[in-house]
Amino acid sequence: MRQLVRGFIALSCLFFSAAGWAPLCAQERVTFRHLTIADGLSQNAVSAVVQDRRGFMWFGTKDGLNRYDGYQFVVFRHDPFDSTSISDSEISALFEDSRGRLWVGTRNGGVNLFDRNHETFRRISPGPARYINAFAEDSAGGVWVASSSDGLFRLTSNAGGTISGERFVHAAADSSTLGDDRVLALLVDRHGVLWVGTQTGLDRRGPSGEFAHFTAGANRPLGLIDSRISALHEDSHGRLWIGSVPGISVFDSARTRIEHHYHRYRTYRYGWGAAVSLVEDR
Repeated sequence: MRQLVRGFIALSCLFFSAAGWAPLCAQERVTFRHLTIADGLSQNAVSAVVQDRRGFMWFGTKDGLNRYDGYQFVVFRHDPFDSTSISDSEISALFEDSRGRLWVGTRNGGVNLFDRNHETFRRISPGPARYINAFAEDSAGGVWVASSSDGLFRLTSNAGGTISGERFVHAAADSSTLGDDRVLALLVDRHGVLWVGTQTGLDRRGPSGEFAHFTAGANRPLGLIDSRISALHEDSHGRLWIGSVPGISVFDSARTRIEHHYHRYRTYRYGWGAAVSLVEDR
């Protein structure tokens, strides 16, 4: 099978090196190969990408889930007459857990698990029902699911394969609860800490299950560049990258300092340029 992805970071043509903040485009030329519906992709609007442990590339689109082996696509779509088909053809999030299970989040059909042996899908009812944005796995094997309408869920499996869910939502009277039910991004860092990006800020889950909140503001300790958090990533140095519309905030590895990096052309003035995904290359 072809080597499909060597890794890249892209944010409105803004690239950073691991050692510093110099634009990558000034150091080397980055080239891309284009895959479109002419190559067999089901739809050109791709909203989620993951490479599984077998080397397959999975692309979530507005019209189907695509598996690519480097040569051809296999497309999975919702079939209203087949309960083992994927629950919705509009794919919004993809994740492979430590057990090699492929989790598929959809816009209006909730969460699905892919059965590799039968190439069918299992619909996960304990999870959120719609607008799935992200997945993350903790050290105990629990899978966290972010929804921009239903809040935050943690899904666990028993020995028999039964999946149960626990839901976390905002309670106005309790400041230790989730800051906002509109959850956009998730990350479990190297210390096992869960970070939750929401419409109104960044939450950090403590050891007792309480949530601490970080919001925007130059006068706030560790104030963010913006309150709407759309992407999270921890790099190989332990730094936490926090994507939003105006640009990126970066916590150092000790989580005691923060730096901000704005879009060069300030595209956020028009509501464009949100960081959709952050990835460190090899």
